[in-house]
Amino acid sequence: LYDVLGKAAGAFLSETLRNGQALGLGWGNTLRASINHIEQRFSSGIHIVSLFGGLPRGVTTNPYDIASHVARRLGVEECYYIAAPMFVSTPEVRDMLMHQESFGQAFERAAHLDMALVGVGDLTTKATNLVLKAFGHEDWQSLLQAGAVGEFFNHFLNEQGDLVEHSINQRVMSPNLETLLRIPNICAVAGGMQKVPILRAVLSRGYLHALITDELTARSILDNDN
Repeated sequence: LYDVLGKAAGAFLSETLRNGQALGLGWGNTLRASINHIEQRFSSGIHIVSLFGGLPRGVTTNPYDIASHVARRLGVEECYYIAAPMFVSTPEVRDMLMHQESFGQAFERAAHLDMALVGVGDLTTKATNLVLKAFGHEDWQSLLQAGAVGEFFNHFLNEQGDLVEHSINQRVMSPNLETLLRIPNICAVAGGMQKVPILRAVLSRGYLHALITDELTARSILDNDN
């Protein structure tokens, strides 16, 4: 499924992103699978912003790795990273880091993007951010108790698409959700039955401009809406 959706995502990005535009990127297995399907460009004038902090080890789904590989495919002029953990220990630590000049450029660029290509995360035991230890078991359990059905832009939402009351939403090293939702063209690429609850939540709120998914997932979303 990753390869099928990745191929579609790569083709979509190649057809939609114009030279000179600014692209925000998420992370995950499907986005990693899209890289080799992105049409090679040279001197494109494109800028890339990796929208989240990274993982503590060099796996291929790390936001840093995905952004750098896409940057090479697109021949970008500049690629910005948020060189911090994906989730920090406290809201106070996040606030302190947000005021550092080195992070300011990435966050400023993120506020002026033309397009974003992201995944969405579920909260099953096989969730990528749990398996790769972006956060711990205690956060996972308390997110479920708070009513979260998954994450969008690394912010955890309930089934109505609202932010849940949980400290992790104040500890995420990314721009605020309100800022990200102002991006003119937001495309999510995700599939599998475990993604249905979070996809239904973001679609119900009109957060997406495009969705790349598989037929079974799409039918399940539509069946739940009827």
